[in-house]
Amino acid sequence: MKVLGRALREASKTVPFRLVSFAGGKSRNAIPRDAVAVCSVAAGDEDAFGGAVAAAAETIRDAFSKTDPGVSVATDAGDAAADPWSAEATARVLDAVALVPTGPLALSPDFDDLVETSTSLGEALTEGDRLTLHSLSRSSNDAALPEVIAALDAVARLAGGELEIKVNYGGWRPNLDSPALAAAKTVYERLFGEPPIVTAVHAGLETAVIGSKVHGLDMLSFGPQIEFPHSPDERVSVPTVERFWRLLVAFLDESSAKRT
Repeated sequence: MKVLGRALREASKTVPFRLVSFAGGKSRNAIPRDAVAVCSVAAGDEDAFGGAVAAAAETIRDAFSKTDPGVSVATDAGDAAADPWSAEATARVLDAVALVPTGPLALSPDFDDLVETSTSLGEALTEGDRLTLHSLSRSSNDAALPEVIAALDAVARLAGGELEIKVNYGGWRPNLDSPALAAAKTVYERLFGEPPIVTAVHAGLETAVIGSKVHGLDMLSFGPQIEFPHSPDERVSVPTVERFWRLLVAFLDESSAKRT
């Protein structure tokens, strides 16, 4: 959606048009792979508009040549569109899409190269003359989120809209001195003959929900390896399921023995 918004915004500098709709993504917590916009162009400007989008697409392809070489933007003629948005509303929408923050915002102080705070634009929905943008913001540091929310609120107000906040997972900071973690490391090394690699993930975890209700719990979150999360290619690594189960059972045995 950010790529499409950029292409249209750059094209608007040379060929005037008005948006009819802007849509993309399937869920606010999934990485969008495509987006579609319906644009109303004055008669005779169709080829110029297509050329302006193509020029913008070439610049975008060059920008993402290393990280996403398959990115593309294309135009296609359609039927005459009724009730396009005004030129002013079109400009506000494209400005809003450009301003909505997306991507990593801060790194964890506990683990190298681990994202602590991020926000992503996951979905755009057009219903008549109303555009809704869904973003997912998350952080293991709850104190970092107000600044992210303030930025999204500012974008909404500047675009003539409003921000609605739906609370999901809270933050859960890693505790490297956790007794549960120490026990899990001991059990892992006994089972598999080597020390585990201790790290964290940038994701919403049920432990954060539990910890917000029952304070002071010593909690540990682990499981089988999930690949390509929040995308259509999401899958679990089958060999790691068996290793996870062995570790879980042994960890529970270890914890029970210490309590008796």
